[in-house]
Amino acid sequence: MRTATRPAEAEPFGVGVIVYRRRRTARLESAVFTVTLTTMWAVAVISAVATITHHP
Repeated sequence: MRTATRPAEAEPFGVGVIVYRRRRTARLESAVFTVTLTTMWAVAVISAVATITHHP
């Protein structure tokens, strides 16, 4: 039985692909979180401005 020096050699679609997909998923989750947070902040600011301008 031959031993591989790296997990990627032992399994072409093994650990390396899983780690890559996890990093990609983490980046996507981070981007979605940032967009959601920014959108919520913008809605809050617009709502506050609308409230201030409509109520003297």
